[in-house]
Amino acid sequence: KNGEYLWMEASVRTLPDEITGEPKAFVANVRDISERVDSERKLAEAHENLQRQAQLDSLTQLANRRRFDEVLEKEWRRARRTGNPLALLMVDIDHFKRVNDTYGHRAGDQCLQILAAILQRVARRPSDLAARYGGEEFAVLLPDVDLAAAIVMADSLCLRVRQQLFEAGIG
Repeated sequence: KNGEYLWMEASVRTLPDEITGEPKAFVANVRDISERVDSERKLAEAHENLQRQAQLDSLTQLANRRRFDEVLEKEWRRARRTGNPLALLMVDIDHFKRVNDTYGHRAGDQCLQILAAILQRVARRPSDLAARYGGEEFAVLLPDVDLAAAIVMADSLCLRVRQQLFEAGIG
């Protein structure tokens, strides 16, 4: 009546005739399980959210080290099986401790977030994975990318970082 589903669970069994053993009647039990279905849906959503959080770096919104390790293992096995190339770019911010010590952790966090956004633009295919590998270390996994293409992408990444304005205390 209100447009929502009413979830029901039904159990039906036959009652045999005492003499012939043939089915003579049916007994049906029906009960409303809408609350249970709603609770199960909410639990599934919470589980999905927790799975996402377990694979995501909260500061940069990139894949975290755990997710990177899982995808690297899978892609490594696939590359060995198919013979297709697999490229890996490792990115480390030089002297990052000096940024935190000089400008504070908030400015350092903003630098990490800006770099993460640049990495996401480089890792643009669905199969690519940009991940925060450690504190100021990042990785970009590029399935089906050969050495020459990986070098071009790495050069492009370096150029984008050089062109990016990193301001202390922004925001």
